[in-house]
Amino acid sequence: MLIEKSPQELFDLALDSECGIEIVLDDHTSARSVRRMFYNERDKLRALGNLGYDSLSFIIKGHDLWIVPRDRLRGEQKVELLDCRPLGRGELPDRILSRGKSRVGVYIS
Repeated sequence: MLIEKSPQELFDLALDSECGIEIVLDDHTSARSVRRMFYNERDKLRALGNLGYDSLSFIIKGHDLWIVPRDRLRGEQKVELLDCRPLGRGELPDRILSRGKSRVGVYIS
């Protein structure tokens, strides 16, 4: 049984849900087509002044499509470490090689 909903109805469902929604589709090609349609629809709504859907991410998972509010995607990031301490001025080198530069003589002072 097929269910038909407008993109805006699906956007509202995603925003009203706890973590977003999953749309089950036939194949990966359908998921890509629907995602493009969602981007176009969101651009049209944005042009009309409706910015409420800008926070939605459209994520392809296999042959399904997830609509997830971005603020629910971000988890708290943590770094596992053994220790952390402040550096003293005497520990810093006089010259530091510029990041991404491997040539001799490229320094930041």
